[in-house]
Amino acid sequence: MANHQHLPIRLEEPSRRFVRQARKLPPQVQDNLSDTIKELATDTLGKNRRFKSVAGFNDVFSIRLDRKYRVAIKILDQGIGRLLIVGKHDVVYESLNRSR
Repeated sequence: MANHQHLPIRLEEPSRRFVRQARKLPPQVQDNLSDTIKELATDTLGKNRRFKSVAGFNDVFSIRLDRKYRVAIKILDQGIGRLLIVGKHDVVYESLNRSR
C-alpha cells in the first residue's frame, strides 16, 4: 500500500452533481468508487489506484477506479477532501480543464 502525504482524507458531503454522476456509473465501477473512498479514509489506497496530481492544479488529484474510469478530488486544508467529478477518463480531465 502506498502512503501518500495527503492520506488519510476525510471527505465532505458530495455535491448533488457528483452523486448523479456516481449513480450513472456501471455497478462494478460504483463498487470501485465505494472501495476507493474507504481506502482514502483509512490510508490504504493501493498503487493500482494511481493517486496522482492533475497537471495545472496544486490541490486536485486523480484516482483510478478501473481502466476507463477516474475520480477527481480536491484536497482542502487539514486532510479534508472534496469529490469533484467521477466518470470516464477523458470526461474527467476535460471537465477539470474547463473549470480552470
